[in-house]
Amino acid sequence: RSIWNTMIGSSIVSIPYNVYYAGIIPTIIISLLYGFICYFTCNIIVRLAGKEEEFAKVVYNYFNYGLGKKYAKAGRVLQITFNLMINIGATFIYFLIINQNLFPCICFFLKKLFGVDIDDEDITPYFNKFSLFYCALIVGSALFPLTLFKEMSILVKFNSYGIFFVSALLIYVIYTAIYSLAKDTFHFEYKENIKGEKDRNLFLFGENPGMLAGTLSLGLFSHSVILPILKNNKHQENNRRDLFYGYLLVTFTYIIIGILGYIGFSGSRFDTDFKDNWFRFFKSDNIIILILRILNVVQLVSIFPILFCSVRNQFFKTFFEHHLSNKFYIILFSVILLSLCILVL
Repeated sequence: RSIWNTMIGSSIVSIPYNVYYAGIIPTIIISLLYGFICYFTCNIIVRLAGKEEEFAKVVYNYFNYGLGKKYAKAGRVLQITFNLMINIGATFIYFLIINQNLFPCICFFLKKLFGVDIDDEDITPYFNKFSLFYCALIVGSALFPLTLFKEMSILVKFNSYGIFFVSALLIYVIYTAIYSLAKDTFHFEYKENIKGEKDRNLFLFGENPGMLAGTLSLGLFSHSVILPILKNNKHQENNRRDLFYGYLLVTFTYIIIGILGYIGFSGSRFDTDFKDNWFRFFKSDNIIILILRILNVVQLVSIFPILFCSVRNQFFKTFFEHHLSNKFYIILFSVILLSLCILVL
């Protein structure tokens, strides 16, 4: 469950947009190809790790024993640096999507409770009124205590319950696809949909499959957090089998939610430009979408500390291992990285 929830992450709300640009057939091919590549490389890490729980230590051992002691330190630093760049970028993306999904929810309650008129579709970070910037300060303050955990075991156990939130989003996308298929007539023609028309067009081959490839390269990347996740597996002898099932489930989830989301949100009910986040097809006063937004925020909040903890552990174990147990440096690292998350809005 944790593998599925961790990798699904933020992509669940953006994957239909990627399918819109990639097309249905490239979506299937790219998803299966990336799923196999990511599983194969992640399985290598699990096999090399044995009982080792730290990704940075596994990388060190690989370079030390695989390439010789001459390249051990340089190889470890280079590999961890590239991995940190990916994970820090993912941290920024998770933080941004948490804010973008929470902001309309806060605006809804401010309107209902205090009559404050806020444009929830305007995500410009204004300073002179409540905006995404102040929402980011709230999120950063709420996430700060969760980023101070030294061990990921508690976070992983909490993360495993995110499967229920992912399932709710998946069910709604399936419902939307069924509704659009029942209401409209779909054709595989390379024509733009005309507003008000019940005849809708889908692309078998899109104009930019690279966008989907980029999303999946991050969405299927769990290499640096897979070891602490599998550590909490009750049956350690089944780790590699469960890793395979996890990747298989995630890959087909992306295919299903991507294609069905593309069909559903291409329907005449959503007679507008295709949105990069399918929540944006709806107004903030839609109660069902409000609930789904909150569920998605909770799901992402369950993943964010795991990713954050992984970045911190890899950083300190590679560059400043003697400071890893120092509370001051842990707090300082959290403050700096969360501040950067807020600044990149």
